[in-house]
Amino acid sequence: MTKLATVRTPNLKFKSALVLLAGALAVSAAGAAGASPAQSDVPAVTIHYSTASLGTDGGAQALYHRLVRAAERVCEAQSSSASPFPSYGEMKCREQALSGAIEKIHSSRLVAVSSSASKSG
Repeated sequence: MTKLATVRTPNLKFKSALVLLAGALAVSAAGAAGASPAQSDVPAVTIHYSTASLGTDGGAQALYHRLVRAAERVCEAQSSSASPFPSYGEMKCREQALSGAIEKIHSSRLVAVSSSASKSG
C-alpha cells in the first residue's frame, strides 16, 4: 500500500526577520501575525512511500533522507537570503518541517532513525 507524507513549511510562515546589530547578524524567528495561513498558502512537498518500506531499517533510513531533502526544499523556497549557507530561521524551519512529517507518519523505526541522526550530527 502506497502512502503519502507531506513536508510543509511550519506555521511560522518563515517570515523571519533578520536584524543587523553592531556588525553581527542576528536572526529573530517571528511568528505569523494573526491567524495561521491556509494550507494552500504553505509550500509543501509530497513524498510517496509504502508502509512495507518502514518494516526495515534501510527503508526507514531511505525515507528519512527523502524527508530531509524535502524539508530543505520547502524551507529554501521561503528563504530570501542569497547566501549558500542556511540561516538560523531556515534551519529551524527544516527541523520543524521534518519533525512534523515524521510525527504524521507514526513509525517507531522512522523516529529511531531520526533520533540517531540528530545525535550524530
